[in-house]
Amino acid sequence: MDPKKKSKILVLATVIIPILIGLLAYYGSINSNQAQVQEIKDAIAKKGGTVTQLIVVNYEDSPFERSGKGNTIYKIIYEKEGKTLTAWYRALNQSSIIREEPAWIFE
Repeated sequence: MDPKKKSKILVLATVIIPILIGLLAYYGSINSNQAQVQEIKDAIAKKGGTVTQLIVVNYEDSPFERSGKGNTIYKIIYEKEGKTLTAWYRALNQSSIIREEPAWIFE
């Protein structure tokens, strides 16, 4: 193979492969987030409530004592029997090995 052509292929592969990996990670993250939102809605519905607001919050702004980089913490505002209530959910992500187990706190 011609050295110039080989060089062009190598440069092209060096650019395209990271872009493909990034796209796969991005779409995987979106699907994971959608699954977590559905899991939250299902859990609140089992308690007889309806989710009205779902907010991703920092660990410091939550009642959880511990959390890792592999967790997403949600503040859930929901209604049940005409009352507005708050719940917290620490979800598990696949992005890090530094994480705590999924957990719920209902106020």
